[in-house]
Amino acid sequence: MGCFLISGGISLRTNYLKARGAPPEGSGDLLEYIREQGWVNACAELNSLHRLRHRKSDHVHFFTSESAEGRMCMEALQEYLLAEGYTMVTFDAITGLVGQAETFQRVGLLRLVEHLLGYLDESVSGGVAIVATGGYKAQIAYSTVVGILFRVPVYYIYEDFTSLIELPPLPVGFDYSLLDDHRETLREALDSLDPAAAARAAGRLPAELRVLLRLPGKGKLPELTALGKVLLESRARSRVPELPVANLQSPPTLFGV
Repeated sequence: MGCFLISGGISLRTNYLKARGAPPEGSGDLLEYIREQGWVNACAELNSLHRLRHRKSDHVHFFTSESAEGRMCMEALQEYLLAEGYTMVTFDAITGLVGQAETFQRVGLLRLVEHLLGYLDESVSGGVAIVATGGYKAQIAYSTVVGILFRVPVYYIYEDFTSLIELPPLPVGFDYSLLDDHRETLREALDSLDPAAAARAAGRLPAELRVLLRLPGKGKLPELTALGKVLLESRARSRVPELPVANLQSPPTLFGV
């Protein structure tokens, strides 16, 4: 069984609104629209999945924002695919992926990468692929970063494209030497319970590594950013060989370095 992690947006609702001239009242309206339009025309998420080699036994997982519109779209997609005979279709609304910049950056993106990393831990013989098609642009960008660092194939399709764009696992390793050189200082900044001591440790980090931390201000402890979470996890896992990724159109590759 493979696992497809699909970034979900509201293209289904947008397309419905354009076609009907009024918003859907519920997921049932969207489900009816999918059945009328078919995979390719209904929305970006189904269009992307349609163009990937997959089986009905694969795990199809959508992740979307906290918005009511996003949830409605994912409910319709889930119901449609289950009715089509897919055996495992799930979705989650990510806490903090909201239309408010501070919450989105501080909470949403961190929860997003934690969510993706959790699914990369799944033991799936068919491997994992990320489909970064729907949702906020930053949602798509960070999904792509996870794919690059963990050498998981990433797929994307734009509204009017008739074929997928593939970002395959890159045949290069990431240089962790700077991170390794300052590992203890970074740990001190994150583990200290004294805001002043934590701030001093963060100040000793080179500028290139300070982007891994969020410094909320005097009297408050530094926090790990979404980028920091991804990078530290990728460093930790780079020593673990032979984790499967999706073998969709290319030879098998490995997570990590």
